[in-house]
Amino acid sequence: MSRSQQEAARTPRDADELERRLAELASDCGCGAGSVAMLVAAAGFAVWAFAADATLGWLLLAEAAGVMLLAATAGKLLWLARNRVLLRRLRLRLESGTGR
Repeated sequence: MSRSQQEAARTPRDADELERRLAELASDCGCGAGSVAMLVAAAGFAVWAFAADATLGWLLLAEAAGVMLLAATAGKLLWLARNRVLLRRLRLRLESGTGR
């Protein structure tokens, strides 16, 4: 980071923006990503069940619930991992800008 970039990062407006970004990344639980993944999995499962001419029954509903649960969990965990990487990058950028 150049000296002018370091000085620009020290303005109050930039500090407020960095604080907002840190809070946003730290507090995001990943529920939105989990919900999207679950909806995509439900739609995909419905298309598969229709194409495979699957018989509607308790077993099919249990399979659909399992697929949706796995997809929601995977979406949430991937989003949390993404946020962790972004937080680490932001922290490293801040530390390098302060001379640490």
